[in-house]
Amino acid sequence: MSADGKQILFSDLVFYHNVTNNQTAIIIEPDPKYAYPKFDDLEAAGSVAIDGLAQAVEQTALALAKQL
Repeated sequence: MSADGKQILFSDLVFYHNVTNNQTAIIIEPDPKYAYPKFDDLEAAGSVAIDGLAQAVEQTALALAKQL
């Protein structure tokens, strides 16, 4: 937004994994080693799952920064 809040200066979508099949968004495909077919698998992954979340945030931020 502009300093006065009246004009949109930048608007874009960044999706980490395109679950909605959006064709206009910037799509980042996740690392498959952080995919967990069952919730029990996610729970068993412990801190490794947290590493996957950190990677998702970092990659999304980098993709957004490239647009700016």
